[in-house]
Parts: sequence; C-alpha cells; structure tokens
Amino acid sequence: MQCPKCDKPLAEVYLREVPIEQCQTCEGIWLDSGEFQLIVEREKAEEGWLSRAFKSWLAGTKKEKELQKTLNNSSTPPAEPPSMPMES
Repeated sequence: MQCPKCDKPLAEVYLREVPIEQCQTCEGIWLDSGEFQLIVEREKAEEGWLSRAFKSWLAGTKKEKELQKTLNNSSTPPAEPPSMPMES
C-alpha cells in the first residue's frame, strides 16, 4: 500500500494492538475503517496516553473559553489615562 500523501510505501505498525499503517518517509499515520474506534475503545479501557492528552486538551480549551467569557462579561470600565494639569 502507498502513502496517500507522498506515495511512498506504508509499513504496518501496531497501536494498542491494532494494526495501522505508517509512512516511513513522511511519518503519516493512516487508519482503515474501524481502526480509530478500536483504538479509542482500548484507550478508554486503559486510560492511555491518547485519552490523557485529549482530556488535557479539552480541559485547556474549557479554561480558555471560561476566561474569554469572563473577559467579555467584565463590567469593569477601561482605565482612563491620567489627566495633565493645564497651564494658565
């Protein structure tokens, strides 16, 4: 099988005991139908690195959205620059 990206040969490797294809040239990873779901199911059962990385990303995204919401809803008016005394 050839890599869809660079047209070089793909090698079979295993992730969570699921055979997937990886290009040895561009390092792209290619999954057949159903392989991603199998990997996700095994990740859920084992709390693997993919699950931890996804949860961490999701938590960071939620925190970012909460911060943005707080900033958008802030009722504090912007600070005004200090006034300069005028000469008479």
